[in-house]
Amino acid sequence: MDKIDKTKSWKKFESIIILFIFIILFGVLANISLSVPIHRWGDGSTYYMQISSITEDHDIQYQPIDIQRALLNRFDDLPAGLFLIKTDDGNYFYGKEFSYALFASPFFALLGNHGILFFNALMFWLMILMGFFYLRKKGNSPILSFFISLIFFILSTAFVYIIWIHAEIYNMFLITGGIFFWSLYIEDNKDKYLIIAAFIFGLATVAKLPNCLIFLPFLCYELYNRQLKR
Repeated sequence: MDKIDKTKSWKKFESIIILFIFIILFGVLANISLSVPIHRWGDGSTYYMQISSITEDHDIQYQPIDIQRALLNRFDDLPAGLFLIKTDDGNYFYGKEFSYALFASPFFALLGNHGILFFNALMFWLMILMGFFYLRKKGNSPILSFFISLIFFILSTAFVYIIWIHAEIYNMFLITGGIFFWSLYIEDNKDKYLIIAAFIFGLATVAKLPNCLIFLPFLCYELYNRQLKR
């Protein structure tokens, strides 16, 4: 009886330690995202001005007011490298898929320019959390699950993209989330997980069309098992 009680006490203590570590990790990532200098990398001008336009004008149309706001909040050579699409009627729109900008806009509204990087950091932290839950569900200890998940993501190139105003972490987050919920569906056989996974897969495909190739094996799996409805 004492041995069972000690085991329960240790598991409870271990859970508290893991929770505490995740809180510290979130604080570290948040601090990085809110304190590092902001630079324009790659297509950063397009994403930044698209986020600003969604927040301020509630649209993704390029207008003179967008340039004025960019110059007032300029960093590096913003708005250099802007990618636009011209319509037949002479209007201009930002030439990037807008779901990343849409989800980042509330953080931009609350925290300014660094809010975009905070959004990146939050998604990165959630990926580590999903990795932890996946490994823990496989029977690994909480400590081992945490450190394996942490090392996997920290050592990836995704860590660098936290400080980029770019959709790379967003795409990685959608792929990770879709696979995570699909794995829960396979193990628990609950349709709610399949619905969540399908929604995320849809977002990932809209965000970047080649992402759909990653999910084709899951579709083939369902067809192989003759789960045509699913």
